Amino acid sequence: MKNLFIIGNGFDIAHGFKTQYSCFKEWIENLLDDPSPTDTLPLGYFITDQDGETNYKTGLCFLKELFDNNISLDYRWNTFEDSLSKLPIASKFESIVSEVLEPGEAFENPSRYDDVCVNNATLILDAMTKIPDYFSDWIKSVDIGTPCGKVKISDHFTSDALFINFNNTETLESIYGISRHQICYIHGSRQNIMDRLIIGHSDETHEIDNDFD
Repeated sequence: MKNLFIIGNGFDIAHGFKTQYSCFKEWIENLLDDPSPTDTLPLGYFITDQDGETNYKTGLCFLKELFDNNISLDYRWNTFEDSLSKLPIASKFESIVSEVLEPGEAFENPSRYDDVCVNNATLILDAMTKIPDYFSDWIKSVDIGTPCGKVKISDHFTSDALFINFNNTETLESIYGISRHQICYIHGSRQNIMDRLIIGHSDETHEIDNDFD
């Protein structure tokens, strides 16, 4: 009978690899000129009007602020992914719009109000859709070249064993010589250029409690 192994992030951590959520957060902070930015979106402008590097960092700033202000987030990956459905996007949108517009301007100048809302909603959407790209850039930078040792259970990693791997790293292949044909990278492999790495949250539906006219 074949053995089936289900591999999670603890497997990489056991080898001394820096794949914790805290490492992802540290990577974001190291890329930013200011680790605690206060102005995280260019008010009133489309993010796509910036050069590529500034565009990239602006999205990181915005996401870091959302992460820092999300009380449901802790150091575990599963709560990080679940918390993506609870990011305080609506309150951030309202604060951005209120910073740009003068009191009463929404009624006195509705066309400008419309432009500001559309522009900043576009900024937020652009930043949110970049999350998989940021994650992919980070995980591809993680070094798994020198493990601190091998796990004892590897004695059972036979040639007919099968693996469901929730990680994106090739630890099984590079450290234990497991054939890729034995492994199902359920969230994608960082070595496969055809894979779009999956990072997301539960499919729980939430009632819409904000209505922006």
